[in-house]
Amino acid sequence: MLNVLLESKAQHTRRVGGTLTSALVHGAIITGAVLLTIQPPHPIIHEVPEERIRPFLVATPVEPQPRERRRRAQGHCWAGAGFPSEL
Repeated sequence: MLNVLLESKAQHTRRVGGTLTSALVHGAIITGAVLLTIQPPHPIIHEVPEERIRPFLVATPVEPQPRERRRRAQGHCWAGAGFPSEL
């Protein structure tokens, strides 16, 4: 027990120089990564699109044909007649 000094397990005090160096190195790494991954801006090309003339077709109106009116067949429809047993 007396072979180990009490001061050997003490925490080292941090120095301002080491903290500053660490911050600068990390900042340089992050800046380098951002600069390496940035894309160059693409030039904006202002081209005037070619004007196309589209044909405009007008359909002639078709007159509707008159419909034939069909008469209902009497006795074949159960609607309104009640049940078959009442007939």
